[in-house]
This record gives sequence, structure tokens and C-alpha cells, in this order.
Amino acid sequence: MVPRVAKTGRSFKGAALYYLHDRKANTSERVAFTETLNLPTNDPRRGFAHMIDTAAHAHELKTAAGMKAGRKLEKPVYSYSLAWHPTEAPTKEQQLAAAHETLRELGLEKHQAIIVGHNDTDHRHLHVIVNRVDPETGKAAVMSKDKLKLSKWAQAYEQRHENVFCQVRVDNNEARDRGEWRKYKQERRRDANDWKQQTTAQIWQEYRTERDGAKDARKGSYDALWKRTQERIAARRGTIREDYRAQWKALYREQQQERKRHGAVVRSAMPKAPKRKKPKLGAEYWSFYKVADGRADLAKAQQRARAELSSQQTQAIAQSFDQEMQAYRQERDALKAEHKAEDAKRLDHYQGLTKRVWKDAAKPEGSKPPPAEMERPPDHERQAKPTSTEDAVRNRMQEKRDRSRGRTRRPRPR
Repeated sequence: MVPRVAKTGRSFKGAALYYLHDRKANTSERVAFTETLNLPTNDPRRGFAHMIDTAAHAHELKTAAGMKAGRKLEKPVYSYSLAWHPTEAPTKEQQLAAAHETLRELGLEKHQAIIVGHNDTDHRHLHVIVNRVDPETGKAAVMSKDKLKLSKWAQAYEQRHENVFCQVRVDNNEARDRGEWRKYKQERRRDANDWKQQTTAQIWQEYRTERDGAKDARKGSYDALWKRTQERIAARRGTIREDYRAQWKALYREQQQERKRHGAVVRSAMPKAPKRKKPKLGAEYWSFYKVADGRADLAKAQQRARAELSSQQTQAIAQSFDQEMQAYRQERDALKAEHKAEDAKRLDHYQGLTKRVWKDAAKPEGSKPPPAEMERPPDHERQAKPTSTEDAVRNRMQEKRDRSRGRTRRPRPR
């Protein structure tokens, strides 16, 4: 539980514009619920009008109550917020009960108040806008030590629910009970910007760490995919070789039979050499055998047959390799697309966290709402405030030209 008190304000209209609408918009989508207290209406906009009327007639109320009028209260708008931890999910009734407890703790249970619940953050929170002017006596409520009261109430609230989220608050309150001095530190804009920068740096450091870790894991995925592809290629190469093994055996067997048949034919046609110690026809005989028997032509034909079968086997292996590589590229591209989608999702997530730090936390809860009117005139009726002397001079010259164009001129004498 985090209670935060905003600075006291002058305009209930500005508070209504801020708390009953979305930031810098005329919509009211972030308003989850509203409740009015000590007001004759349940409409929060009319309730703010009644609070304006009460604050404007504080002098008459004091006079009617028999009190000294005194000086006019300049800042009747008192507002604070109650924010729960993101892990908590209180119901509407529980949030309203907590707001009523804080009003009693501050002594504002008889004052006019409007409770507005918002749903634009990841934690449940509400705002309580109180009129400091008592609707019966016209006396302004004294809000001294309001932060200390809300701090002790928040500590008791967490202890009552047996879930203490802020131990520092417990230590500070115990030190205050012992008489030690502890100062409430209001967050400055510079501190808030420093926190945002540090938080953003931590967010993107986590993003880079997660991205680098994903790269390492993905490298293992690609390596495993390539290893599986190589195993499939080797398996298909072995299968093809096993299929062609029978064809090679048959081819070798057939070629061996051809050589045997050819040798038998040659031997049957070969003339017998005369029985001499030194045959003179030996050289001629062997020349005839090498040329006439056609053994060289048979060897060439068999070599061509083996080359053709080898080419078929190589072509089948190359075709299987191309098929496996095509399947590998498809799986790799699908894996890349999946990783690319994961990268885009991760980047969007961390960009959303960064925008949330800088946009949603741009204005601290409980800060003073910008002064504005409840009913703003249309855009064409509002005039932009000059930002510099040159702009002011330019606007005046434009106004003179507009008046000059609308003026009826007399005809010149000829």
C-alpha cells in the first residue's frame, strides 16, 4: 500500500478534468469507478460543482455558524492517492473501504469528497479529492502531519492483511515512535528522470542478455539441424550403395563369364606350335594372339559398362543429396522465420516496457493537475498563447490584416 499526497490546489475544475478523463484526452476510459461522499448527487461532475459552490461560500457558512470569517482559503482542493501492490487485486468494495478508512484517519469523514478509481496501470489505485471547507461550518481542515498519518495507516493496513511490502516504512515509523527524526522525501523531477534512465538501461541490458542467450541456443539448433541433415545424407548414400551392390556383383560376374568364354574361344582357335627346342614362330604366335583375339576390345567394352553403372550410382547419390539439401534449406528457413518472430516479439515487449516507464510514469500519481476549465471551448474559439514576442507581433499584424479585408473602402476619385 502506497499513499501519496498531492499538493493542495486551487481549482476543482482542473481536478475534475484530470481525474475524470484520460491524460491529454477527452475520453474517460481509465476511470473504473467513482463515488461521492457528503454530496447531494452521485454524479462526480455535479459533485465537483457542489464542491466549488461550498468553497466559494465559505465566508457565509462561517457567519451562519457564528464563527469569525477570517481570510479566504486560497487552496481548498486536497487530494491523495492509494496504490496497491501489483500482486494484489482488491475489489471495488475493498478499495472504497480503504478510502473511507483514510478519510476517518485524516478527520475528513464529514467533508465533501469524490473517490475516483483508475485502471491505467498494472496496479490497482484510486484518488480521493476532498474539499477542505467544511460544508456545515465553512472552516478549513488543518492537514498537518497528514503524510505521517497515512504512513502509519498504510503500515497497519499491510500488517492487518499479513503482507508487508515496505519494510523501510516500518523501520521509519518505529524510529519516529522512539523520538528519532525521519523526513519524508518527496520525489523530485530530476530523481524521477534518473530513475527512468536507470530503469531503461536495465531493461535494455536484460534485452541484450536475453538476445545473446537466444543466439547461443539458436546456434545449437542450427548445428543440430545440419548434423541431422548430414546423417540423413550419409544414410541415403549407404542405402543407394547397398542397392547398387547387387548390380555391381552381377556386372562383375557377367564380365568374368565373358572373359572366360572369350578365352576359351581364343584357345580353341589358337594353332599348336611345333615341338622344337627353340621355336621360331613364338613371336608371331603371340602377336597374333594379342591382336586377333579381340581381348582389348572386350576390356574396353567392360570398362564402359562399369563406368555407366558408376555414373548412374553417382547421379542417384547426387540427386539424393540435392533432395536432402532442399529439405535442409526449408527447415532452416522455417527456423529462421520462427526466430525472427521471436525477436520481433521480444523487441516489442521491451519497447513496451520502455514506453511504459517514460509515458505511464511521466507524471507521478498525486501530482497537481493542470489548471483548466471544466468545459473547454471548441478549437476554433481557442487562441494559442504566443510563445515569443515575434509570435505576438505576427498575431497582431494578422488581426489588422483581417480587419482591413472586412472594411468597406471608398472608391478612389478619378
